[in-house]
Amino acid sequence: MFKRDSIIGKFFYEMRRRRTFRTGGLYIVGAWLVLQVADVTFPGLNLPESAVRVLLTAAVLGFPVALIFGWYFDITENGIVRTPPADADDAQPSLSLQKRDYLILAALVTIVGAIVTDSVSDLASLTGSDADTTTLVTATDDIDDSSIAVLPFVNSSANPDNDYFGDGISEELMHRLSTVDGLRVMGRNSSFAFRGSDYSITRIAQSLGVRYILQGSVRQEGNQLRIICSLVDHTGETHWSQSFTEERKNIFDIQAEIAEVVATTVAPQITPQIYDDYEPNIQAYKTYLKGRELVRRRSANAVAELKRAIDLDPTYALAHAEYAIAAMIFTRDKRDEARRAIDNALALAPGLPRAIAADGLYLQGPNFQAGDMVASERMLRRALDIEPNMIDAMNWLTQALVLQGKEDEANALNLRALRIDPLHGTIATNYATRRIRQGNYPAALAVLEPFADMPNPPVQPIITLRQIYIDTGQLTKLDALEKSAALRGDHLYFGLAVSYWMLGLPEASEFWIDQTITDYPDLVWVRSGIYDALIDQWAGRYSIALDKYGKKLATNPEARRALYPFAELGLGNLQGLAGKYSEAVATLGPIIVDDNVFSELLGIEAFTQYAFAAREIGAADDAARVVAQIRRLSEGPQLDSETPRSDFLYALALAAAIAGDREQAIDQLKGAIDAGWRRYYSQIYNPIWAEYREDPEFMELMQLAKSDADRQREVIEAKESYLAFQERFLRLREAQSIN
Repeated sequence: MFKRDSIIGKFFYEMRRRRTFRTGGLYIVGAWLVLQVADVTFPGLNLPESAVRVLLTAAVLGFPVALIFGWYFDITENGIVRTPPADADDAQPSLSLQKRDYLILAALVTIVGAIVTDSVSDLASLTGSDADTTTLVTATDDIDDSSIAVLPFVNSSANPDNDYFGDGISEELMHRLSTVDGLRVMGRNSSFAFRGSDYSITRIAQSLGVRYILQGSVRQEGNQLRIICSLVDHTGETHWSQSFTEERKNIFDIQAEIAEVVATTVAPQITPQIYDDYEPNIQAYKTYLKGRELVRRRSANAVAELKRAIDLDPTYALAHAEYAIAAMIFTRDKRDEARRAIDNALALAPGLPRAIAADGLYLQGPNFQAGDMVASERMLRRALDIEPNMIDAMNWLTQALVLQGKEDEANALNLRALRIDPLHGTIATNYATRRIRQGNYPAALAVLEPFADMPNPPVQPIITLRQIYIDTGQLTKLDALEKSAALRGDHLYFGLAVSYWMLGLPEASEFWIDQTITDYPDLVWVRSGIYDALIDQWAGRYSIALDKYGKKLATNPEARRALYPFAELGLGNLQGLAGKYSEAVATLGPIIVDDNVFSELLGIEAFTQYAFAAREIGAADDAARVVAQIRRLSEGPQLDSETPRSDFLYALALAAAIAGDREQAIDQLKGAIDAGWRRYYSQIYNPIWAEYREDPEFMELMQLAKSDADRQREVIEAKESYLAFQERFLRLREAQSIN
């Protein structure tokens, strides 16, 4: 390819003569063998998947060192000698190492030592440490010896579509293990919460409060399926490890064998009761797993995928049951098909708990609120009698209980579900939301705060946790929560913008609003125009805010429809703040007839703005009616609560001000501030308080809220200024874009 007498030709000839290519080839083969061994053994050593990448990086860095060594030296039976020069003859003196050679070798050894040291350090950091853990339990001694979590099996194939298959195997193993009496199996959402993180097995076990972890990987190579799994305890000790191939036995036999071995290893005194169920067509099974995973991810594509599973195996009862559930959740026009699918599932497998649970969901009606809740409760309890750990059935039963007014039973059932799956975002949020409505913040925080320390928490608990911190005035915690979300890349930096405005840092707040608009222009909230108006609204520039929001909302009717009723609440609220009272009454009137709207902060503001606007246009009776409605909705949840809600108390203060009751307005405002109300910077310009701004007692109370917000700002800024955090965020973004 290159002429021998050319510079490049001479270089390649010299590399061949010095056997540099051989050295490089041997190095590559050796590195490949090490990586293959690591791929198989690292799961059993409690090292995450990223540990293999550490070895790969070290191998790449070591390759130039190997080539340099091969260029200068040979390894012979007499040890390491210098490679002879190209013009050497037979009479050349000894090629034993000289002083310069020792210096070169020392330099190479130093480089290799640095690579090895750095790699060992990285591997050690991946295993975590007992001192650096965030736990949901206080002591390992309190953990049930017969408790286990099944982590999502890692997809080791090149095809990312196989991710769902690994998840399906993990979930099927959970299901099989949950049938073993005396074995506590952690729920899916909690076990899967650490997907993609570098948390060590020790840290995951402590965080979940379990004694054992089952982990594994799935690799699809052509028609061959290879499964590797290991059972590890909370100390990192491997108790069992094995690999399986689908060629040796089918996937259902593999799952049964794994479940039986794990059950008897975790709790030897327990006799496994692994059931022997229907084995569908293998392609139908894989399609069913994909459809079920799409249901978990709340993707409407689940309906078509599960229909395909049924077509592949019409006698597969589980596919019929899951199809019915998907059709009810994701469509409005397939209830008849859902009913037929449920009937088919029960005809194929009488007593199938998933089909019975689907029937219970069906009985809740088209919108899951207007059906026969008594019959739904009866059916869902029947499903749970057969399969006590079915989290979906618990969630649907909770809905049926709440709609019957059985709050205590609903809360007890939620707590039972959370013991099985404490990091289930929907269950935790539903429970916390009811507790918040009752003013029981400690109970809500107990189930929500663990999500703040998860590597990739679901959105719902974080949003609810944000609202608690706002309502209770815990601005330092709010700041930490929102900074973590921003660094994770969670879209919408709204919480950080709110946090900084409450702290009296308008420049920082505006930065994060602009960042949201720039990064996510296609999000419906951004397209509606609500983000364009926020800074002006909080700063009291109400007419400017209304103009921005009104114009953009008018040009985005699709966004307006999608955000109903929140888009209308925001518009009516701004109309009232800007003095467009008749327009505010017209916009808000049809919405505030629904008491449920009041539970949202935006709804509370809309109710008070409606009452104020009605008063200003002379509709005194209408204003009095809504003031009474505000008092009823605000006072009710406070009666049995030891922790009053500051946003409700503030609503009562505004209602009293609208009604002209100064003494009550001051008393309620004081109560709101005592309960944690700290929205001074966004509420000081509220026109409802216009006649109070010359009142010394009112201004003294508002200064209390302001001074505490300022105090918390000083604590936060002393740790890291908002400008320093912005720079850190932008550097991380740049690094991620490069990678």
